[in-house]
This record gives sequence, C-alpha cells and structure tokens, in this order.
Amino acid sequence: MSNEAKNSSVAWIGKKPLNWQSAKLKYLIKSASSGGTPDSSNDDFYSHTGVPWTTISDITNSSQIKDTAKHITDKALKDKNLKIYPKGTILLAMYASVGKVAELCTEASVNQAILAISVDTSKVTNDYIKFCFNAYEPYITSESNGTTQFNLNASKVLNLSFPLPSLEEQDKISKEISKKSSVIDQLISNQEKQIEKLKEYRQAIITKAVTKGLDPNAPMKDSGVEWIGEIPSIWITPKFKNLAVLSNGKEIEEDGGDIPVYGSGGIFKYTSHPLFDGISLLTGRKGTIDNPMLVSGAFWTVDTMFYTSAINLKNVLPEYLFYAFKGCCNFNFYKSGSVLPSMTQSQINNIIIPLPPLYEQKNIVDFLQAKMGQIDLLLSLFNKNTEKLKSYKQSLIYEYVTGKKRVSL
Repeated sequence: MSNEAKNSSVAWIGKKPLNWQSAKLKYLIKSASSGGTPDSSNDDFYSHTGVPWTTISDITNSSQIKDTAKHITDKALKDKNLKIYPKGTILLAMYASVGKVAELCTEASVNQAILAISVDTSKVTNDYIKFCFNAYEPYITSESNGTTQFNLNASKVLNLSFPLPSLEEQDKISKEISKKSSVIDQLISNQEKQIEKLKEYRQAIITKAVTKGLDPNAPMKDSGVEWIGEIPSIWITPKFKNLAVLSNGKEIEEDGGDIPVYGSGGIFKYTSHPLFDGISLLTGRKGTIDNPMLVSGAFWTVDTMFYTSAINLKNVLPEYLFYAFKGCCNFNFYKSGSVLPSMTQSQINNIIIPLPPLYEQKNIVDFLQAKMGQIDLLLSLFNKNTEKLKSYKQSLIYEYVTGKKRVSL
C-alpha cells in the first residue's frame, strides 16, 4: 500500500492518500431532513407507547439510539408533518451539542435540532461516515468563534467535504477504529467509575463529619431528622434561619471589570460593581441546588442564587455552615419529579443544621479541608487522564479517516 499523499484542498483533512477522493456530503447521501417539536402542552401528542421521538439529549447520551426519552402519537406526527425514519439513519445534532452524531437502531422521528441522513451505501458506509463526523466535530465547533450558541443548518452540513477511500478500505478503517476505540472506551469507563467512587467517598466523609463529629466515642442522641440520624449529645439542632440571614441575588447586565459574577454553575462573567465583599455562602435557588459555594472577597451573584454573609452568621463558622449544608440537606427530596429543581427561601431557612461548639466546628473544618484537598487532587488526576484518553481517541479517529494512519487491505 502506497504511503504517498496529496493535498486535499480541504482544511480539516489536510493531506490524504493519492488514491483517495474527496466529496461533499450531498453527493454521498440519498436524503437529509429534520423534524419538529409537537406542542408539549397537548396531552394528545405524547404517549409512553408512541413513536420514539429523538432529541439532542438522546444523541448526547448514546451513539446508538435504541429508544428515546419521549414518544409521540400519530396525532403529533400528522400535526407537525413528521417523518418516521428507518433503522440505520444517521442523526447529526445541528443545535446545542453541535456535531454530535448517532445512528437509529429503531424506527423513530426527530426534532428540528437534528438532521436525519440516509447515506448512499454504494458510495459510503454508515460506520465510516459516522467516524468522519466524529473527526469533523472539533472543526465544526471551532467555527462558533466564541459565540454562545453556534448552530449548523442543512445547507452547511450537506456542503461539508469528506475523504473518500474505497468501500473496502472504509470497512477496514471502521473495523480498526471500532476495535481500538473499544479498548479506549473501557479505560475511560474505568476512570469515570473511579471518579464517581471518589465523589461518593467525598460526600460520605462530609456527611459523617457534620453529623457524627470526629470523636467516635462521643455520646449520641437522636437529631429528630430521618436523614441525619444520631448526633453527638452536646450538639444542638437549630434551623438555618437561626444561624444565617439569606439574601437574594440580583440580575446584572453589565460586563467587564474584575469582580466575579456567580451563577449556579460558578463564575460566568465579571463586573466592576460588587454586590457584597467578604466571606459568603452561595446556594442555588433554581437548577443546581446541590452545589453550594463558599466564596471570599468582592462578588456579585444573580437572582437564581441566595447568599449569606459572614457578618450575618450567628455562632457558626461560614466554612462549617458550607460543609453542613452539603452534608445535611436531602437535596433529592427537592429534586423529586422536577425538571428544574428549586428551593425556596423558606425551605432553606427551615433546614436543620447539626451544630457543635465553635471549637469543634473549627476542628471539623480543618479535618475536612485537608481531606478535600487530597480527594480533589485525585479527582483532578483522574479527570486529566480521562480527557487525555478522549483526546487520544479523537486523534486516532481523525488519523484513520483522513489516511494519516492506514490499514492493510
């Protein structure tokens, strides 16, 4: 097999083998179309036993669509004039998770954010074109140029150029990528399992420290709260409102400056005007309610967050209150059955906080900070390894589908 190469004249492909062609997607397919979204308020349009209806989240969760989170009725299909696509249809995300690709393993409809592609198997195989999309994904997303929401459209997709070896070599390439990817995927899965175990261990350490203390021989008493159980007998159980004053964040439009603006996902922009300056516990009002943050210094926080300042705390260290909030609040209770879980000010104010004396709070905080540092270091290492494996898999796919790596025919 010749290793000679020529310039493809396509930026993302670069050089390709001499005997390979290049072709735009529109010349490699039989059809391509997108779907729509039936009115979510109409109960006649959705059914657990209806036609699978594919959304971006389905594609994000799996590259093989065997079923979908939502199903629609025949009435919905007729109302939105939706198609039912056969098994083997390639699905490409055009909005949100742009460039993500999957294949239908069952008959299904799709929403408007997905392009359903039927390939011409006399020119290209399903597996090979999926791997081409995998390789193309970083180049697709790089076109966003930093915009908040970058979208594709059918015209852009159909005019994407792909490297085109023979069908025989496409098949060989796909099998080689699948074989090597399965090994990498197993390694990634092992890393992710370790990450989840560490996160569970971290949560267990926090919960034990703020409900049982550090002395295993301390006399205990019933806290009166089911998910807290027994606490040391000298501890008290005040409500959150008796320890801190909650304040509501405020929406902000200004950009610029060096003062961080916090949302439920962390810092998302900066301002030149602080809402508060000092140590503060931030907790989500909507969305990620189980992700409290302890911040120090000048900051702003938006109206989907509450904050409490150190100057408004009574007989409790802000660091201890942070760990107690993470360890004692049954967030699953507030998440139950809700697409966007939320906690009201009243609900937070009535959370029971197991409270030791100040000297013991300090000991618990010191213990947890040391433990969290160790665990966070391990989590960082596992996350870096996971990202390296994903990057290696991505580069491997790219090298095979562009002919930088060859397989024996």
